[in-house]
Amino acid sequence: MRNKLLLLIFLLLAPNLFGQNNNPDSLFSEAKSLAEKNRYQEAIVIVDDLYKNYPENKDYSGYLSALYLWSGSANKAKEILLKNRAEESFDKDDLHLLIQIELNLKNWTEVIRLADAGATRFPESKNRYSYQKALALNEQNKDWEALNLLDSIPKSDPDYKAADYLRTMILKKKKNIVSAGYLLTTFDQTIFKPQQVGFVEYSRRFSTSTHLLRVNYGDMFGKKAVQIETDAYIPLKKQNYVFLNLGISEKKSIFPQFRGGFEFYHEQKYVSASLGARYLYFGNQNNPLLVTGHFGLISKNGWSVNYRPFVSFLGDNKTLASHLVYFRKAFSNKESYIQLDLQYGNLPYFYLTSDVLSRLKAYRAGINTRFRIMHNWFLQPIFMYEREEYIPKTYRDRYTFQLILSFRF
Repeated sequence: MRNKLLLLIFLLLAPNLFGQNNNPDSLFSEAKSLAEKNRYQEAIVIVDDLYKNYPENKDYSGYLSALYLWSGSANKAKEILLKNRAEESFDKDDLHLLIQIELNLKNWTEVIRLADAGATRFPESKNRYSYQKALALNEQNKDWEALNLLDSIPKSDPDYKAADYLRTMILKKKKNIVSAGYLLTTFDQTIFKPQQVGFVEYSRRFSTSTHLLRVNYGDMFGKKAVQIETDAYIPLKKQNYVFLNLGISEKKSIFPQFRGGFEFYHEQKYVSASLGARYLYFGNQNNPLLVTGHFGLISKNGWSVNYRPFVSFLGDNKTLASHLVYFRKAFSNKESYIQLDLQYGNLPYFYLTSDVLSRLKAYRAGINTRFRIMHNWFLQPIFMYEREEYIPKTYRDRYTFQLILSFRF
């Protein structure tokens, strides 16, 4: 009796058990799972069969079109999407997919037309269509139109982060930047006079490199002087570039008579590293050679942590060292950030003279920030606090304030 009952249950369940693998919903779920693993061709085989058996099912045809787009066959994706339905009957997802296809095919005029139609038909998704239209306008070099659309997308919108990144890419087409900065260092003891440095700088990005010309004016230790510097950033290969620096000043200046430096950089998606040196010639026994470099780790969400050592070799066979660790949070536009500096060693935040190399030891902490104001203005306020031992067992507090204003054109 028991065996007959089990046989009856098996016969009742058998159609479901044997037909489960042919169930359309199960097959569709399997195809989606394959697509999530980037196994698009296998997913296409499954969904194409579903599409042939159920041509009226828009879920199958729409997803098959998306699979062809993801696998690099945009023309086939467009053919399937438009085969059994008119554009006028598209829902938001269909229209979004068609715009993605046209973007892939570089049909910029068609993208703009579809985005305008979408904003009219689906006003609740206007920001998405503004972003897609801006992508096409950017490719047509209609930068101001694209920027106006991107500026209309609020920060609360899901597409804002992508829009902000695109805005930055458009603004970076400008090749010139002028900057002006002022630095003030004060001490907690009035016997030490404030130190002041100002600068103006012009930089231009060329097709193969970026070059800067900077004029520094310093007022320290009762002396005033001018220094002229030039920097260059030269790409070598993909992910590699070199930084070069040269500077000159008058003799017996608060600045070195000559300074030169280089640093080789290697950058990857989540790791960056460099190695280089600086040489400061003062015309006396203290002509330091500074060896430096850095190693950094970068996260997906814009956080990075970096370590930079400085080792200074002086003419009297004396060696000094500093260790800097800084944590940086880059914002979505990649041009704004906030940074926390922590340092131990002999070198202060801003080192120009042989006097700054006379410290025994010091601790430093500070905030270094940069903000983009409007489209092409940048403000960089910096504050550093240092507790330094400048003679044995005698300490002083050093406060450094710096403000840099830049304009890109």
